[in-house]
Amino acid sequence: MTRSFSSEVKSELCALPFGRECCRRAELYGFLLLAGQFDKTGVRLATEHAGAAARFVRLLYLVCGVEAAVSAGGSGEGKLYTVSADGEGARVTAEFFGRDRQSITLRCDISQIENECCAAAFLRGAFLSAGSINSPEAGYHLELVTPHMKLAEDLVTLIRAYYFEPRTLMRKQNCVIYFKDSSEIEDLLTTLGAQKSVLEIMSVKVYKDIRNNTNRIVNCETANLKKTVGAAARQCEAIEKLERAGVLSRLPDELQETARLRRENPECSLLELVDKLQGKLTRSGLNHRLQKLIAEAERL
Repeated sequence: MTRSFSSEVKSELCALPFGRECCRRAELYGFLLLAGQFDKTGVRLATEHAGAAARFVRLLYLVCGVEAAVSAGGSGEGKLYTVSADGEGARVTAEFFGRDRQSITLRCDISQIENECCAAAFLRGAFLSAGSINSPEAGYHLELVTPHMKLAEDLVTLIRAYYFEPRTLMRKQNCVIYFKDSSEIEDLLTTLGAQKSVLEIMSVKVYKDIRNNTNRIVNCETANLKKTVGAAARQCEAIEKLERAGVLSRLPDELQETARLRRENPECSLLELVDKLQGKLTRSGLNHRLQKLIAEAERL
């Protein structure tokens, strides 16, 4: 089964070491804020990525000493892993992060992100919990999804503090925080620790640029060829018309010479015809003579 690019990015992030104690706490907090449930009655995360589920379980134990249960449903691409902690485990986790003292509205407590190094860990946890990214071949799009409006506002404020500029939109009942600029996505993934994925995006971008430039050149050459063929056809048609009317032989010698050159070389461009004249006439002068032949034919 072919894995999605989003899954590959998450696998790369899940392989990173947990780092310092403060960063573990921040990453777990990012996981929890974007999980399906985070309060003193229950903690619940549903994800299609087995590595993300395993990392969440490990962080819960390392940071809060809570052992979570894991269940798996579905099969293949639709397989879903659910990590849950109820009762005492949920209460301990909520108290650890101050959720037992907060209102029902889920908000981001900036004090949980102690140091500058913790911001990357926090965003990594948020992405692993409820983030996704398109394959760069399909387009550039990275997003985080949450049903909590106030939390989304807090996250946008936090992300902007680290010099990123996310956009937001509503999708059904969810608020989507997203990025479309490829360079910004590369910088964000670098911050999260997914350097290998960044190199893949950059490689695809280079390939796209080369392909687009090649297409532009081909399209330009095709357009020029069509223009050249069309002009040559009109010139040959005008010359035939003049000959059938008996007018061609009465025209000045230079026009007869030009007509003969065009009839003998119907596929050539103006530059190629000028080369055959070996410097006797410029491109502009030759074009002027051909236009005279067309004008003579139109007067018939």
